[in-house]
Amino acid sequence: MEDCVRGPRDGVGVRVASLLPAWTETVHSVARGECLVGVTHEDQVADASASALVVTRNKFDGSVMTSAEIAATHRASAGEWALGQQFASWDEWAVCRDLVQFQLCSFYHVSCDALIQARPTLILTHVLETEMGSLNDVERAVRLILSDSNVQVMSMDPTTLSEIYAATIAIGKSVHAERNAFALVARTRFMLEKRSPSRYSIQSAVIIQWLDPLYVAGGWLPDMLERLFPSCAGCTFTRPGGPSLATTWDQLATVQADLVIVAPCGMDLAQAEREFSALAPARIVGSSSRLILCFDATRMFSLPSCESVLRTAHSIMERVERLTCTNQPDAALASIS
Repeated sequence: MEDCVRGPRDGVGVRVASLLPAWTETVHSVARGECLVGVTHEDQVADASASALVVTRNKFDGSVMTSAEIAATHRASAGEWALGQQFASWDEWAVCRDLVQFQLCSFYHVSCDALIQARPTLILTHVLETEMGSLNDVERAVRLILSDSNVQVMSMDPTTLSEIYAATIAIGKSVHAERNAFALVARTRFMLEKRSPSRYSIQSAVIIQWLDPLYVAGGWLPDMLERLFPSCAGCTFTRPGGPSLATTWDQLATVQADLVIVAPCGMDLAQAEREFSALAPARIVGSSSRLILCFDATRMFSLPSCESVLRTAHSIMERVERLTCTNQPDAALASIS
């Protein structure tokens, strides 16, 4: 980040394992990534952390599966560890390894062996607390596996822009780069607020987060839409900071949104376009009163980081302005890679 001045203690003495791409990206921005010793298999690792070990793997291969197949597999895998533990004999070490592998990160499996080799002092993640284990249980398991009673597990799940900013500052403090973190937050706020209103009058907008079953995105995404298009405040189908909502194509059609963004979580552009074209009814695709944009959501929309917010906002505005300034028809399935 050009407007951040790197201090002499940025990242010094901290060994960070980031189990989510959003946190890896944030550490890179505020501390140049030099303190990273563990990253995810989906991270695009920069030179500063090229020696970091990959400590995660996918729970399943979704690249060759449809939305419905991924959803079914995800539901099945959620109970995989619980079912195994129900019949397992008690072994503290084995239970701790299972807690680390299955519970330390909500989205991926974690390799205990790679984590032991990386020797982190701080783990950035999102732990979904269940009856199988709380955050405290998971942290105790990590400390036992790593034989280090001082390892810290920082679990974050920001659902609004304000919470993303707070998470950025918390990460900055943890790697001794608080000044850079505040600068990154200030830059993100400025870039969102300085954007001039689009020539296209957006009175309502929705972001499709999943296609089968159909989900409309909540969390920080409607918050961002309302910043980009103030005229659609309160008309984003879901509320800022609220949960994503299951819906149907019939219900979505009644919303009559001016802007429909198709960005299924983790899907690349080709898969998103293919499934949307196959599943969306003609009254959605062929409407003359809405603009439909299809995005590659692998590095946008799903990552709760300042950088992802800026990438997502820039991509939406660039595409909307390009279409409206060239006088293209309102109804268009437009793609952006």
